[in-house]
Amino acid sequence: MKNKERKRIYKLYNHLYERHYIDERWSCFYCNSTADTLDHVPPLSWLEPYGIEAFKKARIPLVTIPCCFECNIQLGDKKLFTVDARLSHLEKIYHDFFDELTHWETEEIQNMGESFKKSLKVQKHREDELKEKIRAIEQRSVKPWTFPDFYDYEKP
Repeated sequence: MKNKERKRIYKLYNHLYERHYIDERWSCFYCNSTADTLDHVPPLSWLEPYGIEAFKKARIPLVTIPCCFECNIQLGDKKLFTVDARLSHLEKIYHDFFDELTHWETEEIQNMGESFKKSLKVQKHREDELKEKIRAIEQRSVKPWTFPDFYDYEKP
């Protein structure tokens, strides 16, 4: 979506969204990283094409939740209207990112030159970061009562 169009839609509809921070404060609702943005669920760009009444009828609330920049970019304005759908999408994306990495065994790394070992530290950091994101998303997925929506979940 173009920046000018996003500003127009934001001005028209942002006030309809209710903020949900749950207990996270400024941690990403999805992956538990530091939250530096807010995610609109459903995305602002889908309000006009579907109409607000369609979301109400489907019992899909308009909410914003704390989100890290990476999760927000991965979600963008994709046609993912619920928190659950967004969690599932992110889990798949981060698993795909993780699978694309070359995974080195400790013994293999020990046999490499020092400069190559340093470059692998960056990749290892990304690998660890993705593992944490996936773990946080999986934990959130099994706690539907923490989702900001209209459903009547019972806490265990």
